[in-house]
Amino acid sequence: MKPSFARPASLLSLVLLALAPVSHALPEDEQQPIEIEADRAELDDATGTATYSGSVRLDQGSLKVRADRLIIETNAQQVRRITAEGDRERDLPARYEQTPEPGAEPVRAQAQTIIYYTDAGRIELLGAAQLEQAEDRFEGDVISYDLSTRKVAASAGADGAPVRMVIEPARLRGGAKSESDAPNP
Repeated sequence: MKPSFARPASLLSLVLLALAPVSHALPEDEQQPIEIEADRAELDDATGTATYSGSVRLDQGSLKVRADRLIIETNAQQVRRITAEGDRERDLPARYEQTPEPGAEPVRAQAQTIIYYTDAGRIELLGAAQLEQAEDRFEGDVISYDLSTRKVAASAGADGAPVRMVIEPARLRGGAKSESDAPNP
């Protein structure tokens, strides 16, 4: 049975406080308990680092992070960066999922490495990155996603693979009609 590390030491107390505003998500998410489960955990107050490894699961309301390794770094009494890494040996990506607002489809992301910069409210997806919400999808080697503005920037990798985007037309979501959908006078 894997140990559950929901509330160890003072470093994790900082982590718990900082994760509450992790995203611009469902209001009830930050009221939910944060549960972190892993095969191993190492908390180092001297360096301000918490490292979880082996089948890591982080859950808080609609927020779900799955990784082989999760590193939470603090600086001056606040979390500055959270890094989720996939299992490179088994070619399994790190995964992130969260519902941004009531009634919205969840945002799902996966990459070899997912880095959440708490100050900037930005998530970077590195290596075989994918970001999707409903039918909209972005793929590239590097994807940056601003949580507050919901802006996405993607770039191709050194291997020459292009950025790929699939955007669902607004009319399929009940949005504004395009000119081609307007009736002829």
